[in-house]
Amino acid sequence: RVVRAHGARTERTPPGICCGALHAHAGELDVARALARRVVDAFEATDADLLLTNSAGCGAALKDYGAWL
Repeated sequence: RVVRAHGARTERTPPGICCGALHAHAGELDVARALARRVVDAFEATDADLLLTNSAGCGAALKDYGAWL
């Protein structure tokens, strides 16, 4: 609600979208990259202005997507 109150449009990602952080930590980098690509594709399919997460681990993974992809 705070973000929308400032004029930004937001959407939730579809259920089942995973950032891939746990897979990356487990050394499953191919799986982590595939999951990251799904997150990016899901975000790009919207016209949302920003991406928010309530998970510190997922937020850290999102910041690493540039290196993963």
